[in-house]
Amino acid sequence: MSLEGQLLGRYRILRLIGSGGMGEVYLADDPTINRQVAIKVVHTEAADNSGTERSKGDRCQFTGGAYHVVEAPHYGGPCFASATDFSNFTFQVQMTFVQAGQSFDGGGLAIRNSGNSYYFEIFESGRYVFAACTGNDCSHAVAESLSQSIPSFHTGLNQTNTIALVAKGNTFTLYVNGQRVVGPVTDTNSTSSHGMIGVYGEGYDVTTEIV
Repeated sequence: MSLEGQLLGRYRILRLIGSGGMGEVYLADDPTINRQVAIKVVHTEAADNSGTERSKGDRCQFTGGAYHVVEAPHYGGPCFASATDFSNFTFQVQMTFVQAGQSFDGGGLAIRNSGNSYYFEIFESGRYVFAACTGNDCSHAVAESLSQSIPSFHTGLNQTNTIALVAKGNTFTLYVNGQRVVGPVTDTNSTSSHGMIGVYGEGYDVTTEIV
């Protein structure tokens, strides 16, 4: 069901930008800052941390010293390291799209999962969103750019990008290939103070494979 024209919290939904495995991305008005923002609405059935309708073992594998995430079209989710619990930290990984489309197929970092969580997702096109999720609701974009690519991001398949996130309290700084993308930015909702860390993958129009 389309949310266009409806109110979602303080946001007035304008139009659908795209949809993927975890939900839909909408353009919305935010009256508190008097500008348009992009928000992500997660499908309820996709909110389980073990994945969507497929098992975690099918989509998240640790082989050759690296996580290997495979997401079928219209599926997505995180792969958390269940024994981890961090508050303030720097989290850095190297990410390579082995297979992906050019719209909203993406991958990235998932952090502080303790019921609530954060996702730093970069799409194959170089656009990104850093979202705070309260349960199933990931509509709070702490930072995003869905119209312009990250200048330091290497687009295309088989291109390795180093992505990093520095978390300190409720402020965050995001990096790609050693260049600061944004930050420090503050989550005024203080959505989550600690929890598991992991990686993330999402398939939109084709199967997405990330290492």
